[in-house]
Amino acid sequence: MNSFKVDDENPPDPDARRGGRGGGKTFVGYKAHLALDSDSRILTQGETTPANVHEGRKLHEVLEKNARRVTADKAYDSNRNHHLLNGSGIRSAIILKRNRLGHPLGGRRADRWIRDDQRKRRRIEPKMAELKNLHGLARARYWTLPKMKIQLHLAVIAANVKRIVKLLSEGANPPAMALGRV
Repeated sequence: MNSFKVDDENPPDPDARRGGRGGGKTFVGYKAHLALDSDSRILTQGETTPANVHEGRKLHEVLEKNARRVTADKAYDSNRNHHLLNGSGIRSAIILKRNRLGHPLGGRRADRWIRDDQRKRRRIEPKMAELKNLHGLARARYWTLPKMKIQLHLAVIAANVKRIVKLLSEGANPPAMALGRV
């Protein structure tokens, strides 16, 4: 989840709302909900909402239908999301909230693949920082939700094109091998 802040506390934007990210800090604006392929680090899905929309309610909109496993932070830990993944044949590695560790879903946390997938979740944070710092998602540039959706999609396209170029250039120039006599 990324946040677009509106410059004014009482903006004339009819769609911007007050929301927060935890820790008591609030802002007026929008949120971006994103899905990332952890292997290629390509953003695969994105959705923009007013800032008052909780992240966990948007999993179904950013869920990649071909995913085999999904990991996410504690904001996505809900029975609804676990059932959605289970019903779609997708394995859940969503980090459980502290109060749910005794929940039947909590017994799976010892599985090695879950720990490995949860470590891969860290790969989304640098991508979020890139979108904010290099592609203008730190603040809302336009008014209204439809225009903010366009802003998000343009930023995602720019980030993905950069990543694809990097992946292609790495494939064209594999690392040099050290050769020697034995």
